[in-house]
Amino acid sequence: MKIAIIVDNLEPERRRYCFWEEQLRSFPDIQVELISLSEQITEHKTFDLDAYDIIIFNWDVINNDVWFNADRCQIIVKNDKEDFAQFVRNGGILILEDQTRHWIPVQDAYDALFASQVVVQGTTKKENEKPAWAPTARVNKRLKDHPLIHNLPAILYSAYSLAPDFQWFPPNSVRQRALQGLHPTKIYSGAFQKWKSEWLPLIYTDDSNHPILLVKADGLGLWVVSTMFFASANIRELIENLLKAKDNRSDIRLYHSHYRVVRIAYASSAVGILLALTGAVFFALSSHFIAVDIPFNNSVGGTLAVSLLISFLLWILSFLLRYVTSNIRSALNK
Repeated sequence: MKIAIIVDNLEPERRRYCFWEEQLRSFPDIQVELISLSEQITEHKTFDLDAYDIIIFNWDVINNDVWFNADRCQIIVKNDKEDFAQFVRNGGILILEDQTRHWIPVQDAYDALFASQVVVQGTTKKENEKPAWAPTARVNKRLKDHPLIHNLPAILYSAYSLAPDFQWFPPNSVRQRALQGLHPTKIYSGAFQKWKSEWLPLIYTDDSNHPILLVKADGLGLWVVSTMFFASANIRELIENLLKAKDNRSDIRLYHSHYRVVRIAYASSAVGILLALTGAVFFALSSHFIAVDIPFNNSVGGTLAVSLLISFLLWILSFLLRYVTSNIRSALNK
């Protein structure tokens, strides 16, 4: 298996640290090559995507940072977006680590590949709001059978193995503000706010409120987009699952196809319940089991309108009851 890792620079002293090199050394059957897209353009070389099975974008490599040529890298990726899409459709696996500015995800980096498909959280936090990073994360219980997370525990813990003062950046390349917000044991920094329905949210923040790992099957391949730091967090089982995605493509595609059917079933069930509820209310009003002053002289249209209104109110009430129940369960830690 051949893996390309997109980095800032091929010279270690001039790039942000690539933890993937250490992670992949223990896999003897994997060939790893570091790629600097900006250097390839300068040297008039072509990045042959089809020569690789997996392409990994190292953290912040397309975050538009001028110092590390990430602005140029982002432009290259945006211009070659269709080439990356074809790589995935042909069976490739593309993995995007967190792309941040001062450890807050930047939308333009994600738009380079996924314009109008995913939206990251805003760039500001309210006072006393929970930090946007954490050394723990939670697997989505609803999708726990997905091949990428099927063997993971419910709660993931960072296994960062380097010293707290290990240098993620070249000397004198970033301001103190960036270093203060580093938090090397983090699994993620920031999260997604919106995503299209074809993306499945597999892993969530430690409070379970927002996804940090989205996956989409496309053609024969797979997109993996995240606000996570996979390699530095050192969650071995998750890394192995990502590397095995190429071999498990058929199972992953089957899961995504099956889940589309499940979503349709859920939607059909919801519509069916609403229609049944509306029919029951309509019958009760027509039969005068419920005494209501119906507008338009008790016409069929008026009865139907009131039926829909009552059904809608009951529908809202059911959601409110579920919301209250959920909060009670959370308060009791159930």
